[in-house]
Amino acid sequence: MADYLTAGEGGQYAVREACELLTGLNGNFDQVIRQRTHYSVEYKNYITQRRLVKTRFFTVKENVVEAVDLDPIN
Repeated sequence: MADYLTAGEGGQYAVREACELLTGLNGNFDQVIRQRTHYSVEYKNYITQRRLVKTRFFTVKENVVEAVDLDPIN
C-alpha cells in the first residue's frame, strides 16, 4: 500500500501518472519507454499477454464481495 495524491483529478490520467511514477521508482522508466516506442519483441509479448486477461468487475453487497456480470451473452 502507498499513499499518493496525483496532480490531476478523475479523468485526468491519474492511473497513468501513478504507473509512470512507480516505473520510474523501479528504475526502468527509460527502458520501458524505449521498448514501447520501438515496439520491441518484449513489448509485443507483453501486449499479447495483457490482451488475454479478461477484466472482471466486483461490487459489495451486505459486506460481501460479489462478481458482477456485465456481459450476460458471453
